Amino acid sequence: MERIRIKHFGPIGEGLMEDEFLPLRKVTVFIGPQGSGKSAVAKVVSTFLWLEKAFTRGDFSPDDFSVDDFKACLSYHSLVSYLSADTELEYWGNSFHFSYKNAEFTSSAAVASPYRMPKISYIPAERNFCSSVPMAASLTGLLRSLFDLLSDFDAARLALGEKVFQLPFGSYKYRYDSRSRTSFIQDAQCDCEVELHQAASGIQSALPLLLVSDYFSQFAIGMFDYRRQALSLNARDAIKEKYTELVAALGTGVVAALAGLVAGGGASISFSLAGLLSAFISAGLYKGVRDAETVRELTEGEREKMARIGDELFASIASRFVDIVEEPEQNLFPNAQRDVILHLMECTSRSSENLLVITTHSPYVLETLNNCIYAGELQGKGFAADNIIGREQQILFDDVGAYAIENGRIRSILDGEIHQIDGSELDKCSVRINGDYELLSNLEFGNS
Repeated sequence: MERIRIKHFGPIGEGLMEDEFLPLRKVTVFIGPQGSGKSAVAKVVSTFLWLEKAFTRGDFSPDDFSVDDFKACLSYHSLVSYLSADTELEYWGNSFHFSYKNAEFTSSAAVASPYRMPKISYIPAERNFCSSVPMAASLTGLLRSLFDLLSDFDAARLALGEKVFQLPFGSYKYRYDSRSRTSFIQDAQCDCEVELHQAASGIQSALPLLLVSDYFSQFAIGMFDYRRQALSLNARDAIKEKYTELVAALGTGVVAALAGLVAGGGASISFSLAGLLSAFISAGLYKGVRDAETVRELTEGEREKMARIGDELFASIASRFVDIVEEPEQNLFPNAQRDVILHLMECTSRSSENLLVITTHSPYVLETLNNCIYAGELQGKGFAADNIIGREQQILFDDVGAYAIENGRIRSILDGEIHQIDGSELDKCSVRINGDYELLSNLEFGNS
């Protein structure tokens, strides 16, 4: 599990107090007042994840990577000014360990679980700009993360083709006309269609987040299904190379044997084996059990060889999705906030390797996550909780991290006894408002 340590960085002072390292669980959420450092932490997470990807891919050499190179990486999210003489940043990943301390940057190879090449999407709070300006991609001077989101948004809507995308709230559908490069929102309730930049602000904010998350969580090779996927030429070449290696070692029935192994293996099948079959199918290398006479049971050594080849493949092509989202609740009514979070949970569950990082001001986001945890716990006890919260939206308590950031400190707000995000943190959001009401009531009725 990837983990980070942050001290004396912008608004972050002492950082996490209970345990210096903050683990990146399947879903990790940060809540806190404006300017407390939520986005700063999320951006550091994004920077280190991307840097590990670049090092593993060979974009940088550990011997030649300098502190100035690290600062250039931080500049992507405009974080260089957050550095001070006391700043300490540290990251332990599955492939590399990075450290910035005493104004020096060091890196070393890490020995951990197999590395999965991530597709990292950082979805900033300014995302409604993608929708509100019809030709936003032609403008200059935008945040670099916003430019990349525009690129991801373009890829997702081009892949949509002639289909429509159903938003998870209301009766809204999204349609993209690739010839005119125009986006439309359809509302079935009033039987009307408007251009996206004319739609409600909540829709403009939510759509890039929803569409990008949906597309790239399905694009990742790690999701095992039988759909053809839009692979780059480099990815296809890498998959074919591993396919050829396996066929040479194990025979032409190797993919059919792998299919049978995955179909019958259940939870015991590793990500590498299920993902490897998904990769072969996505590249058009296998369409069904053919040449049945060549299919045989695999030995334990052959399974290990397949898993090793899968690990090698997924260290070179995108095989998981890391979704980092600022303020998913932006401009949305509480019920719509719930629906957006449930959609993000569904996207995250499409692969065991996917990660979701959220920054939020909203108690409704935390309450929805608590419901997802509770539903997962009930489902495990045999209750039909998926009638309320879909099974693909449920999550185990141990797969969630929740933190409050305030006054430079980061602290966990998980309640291990009841397996929920601490309810007092939800209540704190309204304490000041309720306190004002009590003071006004005392003023009217003369209560002391």
